[in-house]
Amino acid sequence: MYGRGVSDNKGPIIAVLFAISELFAKKQLLADICFLIEGEEEVRSEGIEQALDANINFFPKPDLVLISNTTWLG
Repeated sequence: MYGRGVSDNKGPIIAVLFAISELFAKKQLLADICFLIEGEEEVRSEGIEQALDANINFFPKPDLVLISNTTWLG
């Protein structure tokens, strides 16, 4: 992938999406998955709290939260 944000946002998100897709296709996905992909980190993510509050019923109590906001060099 080429483009702005590929190493620290788009790449890791796409990797997780493909991994989940593979597990789902092989019927090995043993959990419900809910994605919240937020792209406002460069402006302090000011809308995330409002978005969560407005849609709280959509997000069940999670057993696990994965935050993917790291640099991906490999």
